[in-house]
Amino acid sequence: MKKSINKGLDYIIKNIDFFNVNFKIDTDLGVKPFIELVFLYNLIRTTDIDIDKKEKIENYIDNVIAKVDFEEELKQDIFGISGLSILEEYLLGKRQKKYKKILQVLVEQNKVDLLIERTPFRTMDMKYSLNQANIKDNLPSYDSIFNKTILGKNLPLFYYSTTSAYSVTHTVFYITSMGKHCRINQEIKNKIFLFRTLIGIHINKKDLDVLSEILLCVLFLDIYDPVNSQGIFDFAIKFILENQNKNGSFPAPKSSNSRKKKKRFNEDYHTTLVCIGALECFKNKNTNT
Repeated sequence: MKKSINKGLDYIIKNIDFFNVNFKIDTDLGVKPFIELVFLYNLIRTTDIDIDKKEKIENYIDNVIAKVDFEEELKQDIFGISGLSILEEYLLGKRQKKYKKILQVLVEQNKVDLLIERTPFRTMDMKYSLNQANIKDNLPSYDSIFNKTILGKNLPLFYYSTTSAYSVTHTVFYITSMGKHCRINQEIKNKIFLFRTLIGIHINKKDLDVLSEILLCVLFLDIYDPVNSQGIFDFAIKFILENQNKNGSFPAPKSSNSRKKKKRFNEDYHTTLVCIGALECFKNKNTNT
């Protein structure tokens, strides 16, 4: 597993310039990749990943934050609040602050978080990101938002789509604080059948993206026991490892197999980040048991 993680990190480092920020193009391509790289770093920063690789990624993030005026660009776009919060969380991990004042003005004073209409799990996304940046939001409680999500409503599996699965995984991310502690007063560990089923569905679809997010949920909900084999959970990890590309990336659910390096990166980078995160967290779980 460690070899696979290092190959994935090498791919990220080799293609690190593709994470460059460009506010002149579509947000999904111009800003989102960098924010998601920082999100991954925030997740695995305290694990035992290769120090040299970690430093290369950290130095890149530091350089981008230093040269790009995220405050000026994102304060013009209220949908950028979550991204700015993720950057502030990263800086707090280094005992630094840069965006707290603008976030306080936008959220605590102007309450712009109440102006944004989003699906329940996206609302929770914003609330979590703000809280991680030590910003007091104006949104409903986690319990209240959770009750409106697909997971909170106990939607039957018959109605599940890929978007539904993303809603479930991200809901778990935020209500568990990425596995650190539970933010709601409801029992959700009894969802093991749901996660087993979703794992089977996404193995069948060869969707490593959602599959990795589901495995992270299994860890964050503490329903994986590394001592006693968990069958489908361990099979899912093996499936991810066996489907890694030779260049270290992990294939997106829908890939064009384009020979254009940038196009392939845009397709595969998110799946690669999530797979690295899941594998690193599982490795860390087994190491600490």
